[in-house]
Amino acid sequence: MKVEYESGDVVEYEHPELTYVVYPSEDLDGVWIGHCLETDVVSQGEGAEQALLMVMEAAGITVALDRREGRDPFDRCAPPEEWPPEKLAEWTEKRRQMRKLRVVKA
Repeated sequence: MKVEYESGDVVEYEHPELTYVVYPSEDLDGVWIGHCLETDVVSQGEGAEQALLMVMEAAGITVALDRREGRDPFDRCAPPEEWPPEKLAEWTEKRRQMRKLRVVKA
């Protein structure tokens, strides 16, 4: 997924299948919250688009840092109550399949 910022910078993210939820803040006027459900990363912005861009960038950095440090970036997904039911079922199955693929060599 490529994101082009107003400055003209273009950032490409490796995980186009991440699920993002964007909603207005309950207690801050004009502030929107962006939440990446697979990585449980949250960010904010002054509008829905900016919140989405900010959380996409933060999730991308989190995934890259986790991989560099040898951690699975998807071991910290958002709690089930944060997920839309159909997306939670998809994610649960995808994680089950991903865990099957982990082979530890002795």
